[in-house]
Amino acid sequence: MKLRLSARIRAILLLACAIGLVGWGAPLVPARPEQPPADLAAARARWSASAPPRYRLQVQERSPGSICSQDVEIRSGQIWSVAHNTCDHQPWTIDDLFARVAQDRALDPARLAACVVSGCACLRTPTFSASYDPQLGYPRERRLAIALVPNWPHRDFWSAALRARQLPDCDYTIDREVLTASVSPTARLAQPREHPFLVGD
Repeated sequence: MKLRLSARIRAILLLACAIGLVGWGAPLVPARPEQPPADLAAARARWSASAPPRYRLQVQERSPGSICSQDVEIRSGQIWSVAHNTCDHQPWTIDDLFARVAQDRALDPARLAACVVSGCACLRTPTFSASYDPQLGYPRERRLAIALVPNWPHRDFWSAALRARQLPDCDYTIDREVLTASVSPTARLAQPREHPFLVGD
């Protein structure tokens, strides 16, 4: 929706632009998450206390233009048999999923943010999220998204607003990777199957 800028609004925008010069050229970046995250630590503790010794792990991975899935049986934390794997990498274990979430949380958004739209009017930055099974604690979903956010303190934001007579469109998020997992305890296991991504004798 375009805004008709009156003389008063134009003056306000110019004032905001002047205030933004205090942070001239300095992007506004998201704060780094707390390390280690309390939710991740609590989920690990639940899994350590409640993990079944044998279980079936089903994983689906989605990204733009791609989808794959895995169905494996795990014993004592190790891959025991593989029903199918359409992904181009070794099947996940729960320990692998926890490690990936921890790796996501360790990334510093300030080092990954990039200026976009009319110079640096907006910031593009990856965002990571995870949810955990309330009983067993394993990661049920891991999500990587690309967020575009307004870079209010930067002169380019207000310059673009004045030129277009509307605020830059810097407020949306696009999913890039979504991984979902499901664990089902198993009473009996099939004999191990050989597969291209299972390492070991």
